[in-house]
Amino acid sequence: MTETYKKKLIEVAMPLEAINIASVREKSIKQGHPASLHQWWARRPLASCRAVIFAQLVDDPSNFPDKFPNEEAIASERKRLFTMIEELVKWENSTNDDLLLRAREEIRNSCNNEIPSIYDPFSGGGAIPLEAQRLGLPAFGSDLNPVAVMIGKSMLEVGKYFSGLPPINPSTSEQMRHLWVNNGFEGIAEDINYYAARVFEKSKVKTSTMYPEINLPKKFGGGKANIISWIWARTVPSPNPGINNVAVPLIKNFQLSKKANNKKWCKLELNADRSGYIFKISDIPNPDMERTIGRNAGTCAISGDVIPFNYIRDIAKKEGFGSRLLAVVAEGKNGRIYLPPSVVDEEKIVSLEKPLQPSIKIDHWSGCTNCVIYGFENFEDLYTPRQFRTLISFSETISEIKSEIINDSKAKFTSDCSLSLNEGGTGSTAYADAVVLFLSFALSKLADLNNSFCGWEPVAQCPRHLFGKQAIPMVWDYAEANPFSNSSGSWKVIVRGISNSLKKSFSFHHHDVPARVFQADAAEFPNSVESPVVCMDPPYYDNIPYSNLSDFFYMWLRKVNGDVFKREFSTLAVPKANELVANKFRQGSKQKAENFFIDGMSSVFSQMYKFSNKDFPSTIFYAFKQSEVSSEGISSTGWATFLEAIINSGFMVVGTWPIRTENASRMMGQGNNALASSVVLVIRKRS
Repeated sequence: MTETYKKKLIEVAMPLEAINIASVREKSIKQGHPASLHQWWARRPLASCRAVIFAQLVDDPSNFPDKFPNEEAIASERKRLFTMIEELVKWENSTNDDLLLRAREEIRNSCNNEIPSIYDPFSGGGAIPLEAQRLGLPAFGSDLNPVAVMIGKSMLEVGKYFSGLPPINPSTSEQMRHLWVNNGFEGIAEDINYYAARVFEKSKVKTSTMYPEINLPKKFGGGKANIISWIWARTVPSPNPGINNVAVPLIKNFQLSKKANNKKWCKLELNADRSGYIFKISDIPNPDMERTIGRNAGTCAISGDVIPFNYIRDIAKKEGFGSRLLAVVAEGKNGRIYLPPSVVDEEKIVSLEKPLQPSIKIDHWSGCTNCVIYGFENFEDLYTPRQFRTLISFSETISEIKSEIINDSKAKFTSDCSLSLNEGGTGSTAYADAVVLFLSFALSKLADLNNSFCGWEPVAQCPRHLFGKQAIPMVWDYAEANPFSNSSGSWKVIVRGISNSLKKSFSFHHHDVPARVFQADAAEFPNSVESPVVCMDPPYYDNIPYSNLSDFFYMWLRKVNGDVFKREFSTLAVPKANELVANKFRQGSKQKAENFFIDGMSSVFSQMYKFSNKDFPSTIFYAFKQSEVSSEGISSTGWATFLEAIINSGFMVVGTWPIRTENASRMMGQGNNALASSVVLVIRKRS
């Protein structure tokens, strides 16, 4: 066809090296990043989103022969634009207002002062609409998954209404409020810290009997100490009938600490008559017993008999696992102190019962939710009774604290005080909704670090969070963190991370520019977003079971926010039937799953063809698993299926850009099938 449109920069050239370097570097930033607000899977780096949106809207200089009459002039102008992108993608420039203003002006000049809206129909973790908003553009995102919608709302809508405001909590003096000049999230971050501390105090009183201090042995200085973590092992009856079915532990790693001057191991000692065992703490490893479960089977610690996995699965489903305490980790003046189980009342902990709550069944995706085949069929099964009781206490206390926030903020807001955040309110009730939403994110992170699928990390000497992978794999020995300590897995550390993220990631928001994230099927383009420019990050075929995993957080977010966001939390679990992933377990076969995926994507692209802005290209991030990237290039059923849906919907591909979006040292990248790289597709409507 004859080209009758102005080419945008992304259709001609991109400074890929700078974008790739910034994208990979960003993945290693843990503090102060929007990703710290809430877990989401396969989140695109903000740097790549910012660069793509900018280049998608800015004209390529080859469109203007009068202004740039030769290749040298064109190259010089492209270099100027490249320099701006190279500065934009740097993490430290995320809140550089001067640079962002210049970028907005560049976009405005290319759009004849009529700035278009950016829309991502698969907004997920919210990176694309967030970066559109950062660039001063009307930003819209939608997702079928309510967890994703809440993440997006927290970044776009809360920022639109409440950025730049001073804190309202009683500990803030009137003089400080009067002198307040910040235009970012500093104010609400301070309030989150204050009301999170109130939640901490009230929850600690409610659960005090479950988290007592311990008396340190004299060799460690004596006195009282807080426990950081309890380290447990699951147990099954020994298959050897000669030892009376004693419950034996399934331990993958006996080492507790790898710190150079404090190496510690848990040591299993058999009774003299080999009728049982106890655990002690040792400074040296036991070469005769490095583990009691591996990749192929378990081993009875008493008889040495093999314990087949089918035996373990049968026992787990019929009777459930038992548990034995391996070690207790306490806070010492000079670091971690490792103590034997005898310092606490193990039986009292084990005898706790879970309170009854509405159950959410784990939608099983083989290879991703393998906990199910070991009897953990519902999400409440993932917690110890103490953990479940504690999380319920925190959730109830967050709900209770809301009235305090409303009362404290009434004097600071004069308009629509009774309208909720979801109703577009900007008064005291909406502000309380916003603070509670962020506190519920802290509850989500608390759940991620306080369940019985958190392993102990002997290098960092702290619990690992559950979602180190995009899955819920089986874990044999696990760490039960103390949420009232000052270490990893505690409420204080989690809240500090969320507060820092708000303070450092969001400085410039546009109160007069539309910004909204809503729940919708991707094939239903919204009437409220007129002729948008589409930049999307769709699901990756069969790589990630988003909705299956999101239920883990949904149960807690719904408990706290369900009365405000009634539509988003109207279902007992995350909607799954229309989720656009190739799930052969849900659809019944691999072929049916592929057909479902291509039909669904074709519907999305057909709607996109009808309603997207014809004057701009659309862009699509598509990620590949490590196994799909070979020396010959890309080989993927998902990729071929995806391209077929694009072409059949009336689009043509006018550009492809490989962007490295994953850090090779990620946990998922270490010998696993990780998401490795993204290809950004640039497409135009065919005539």
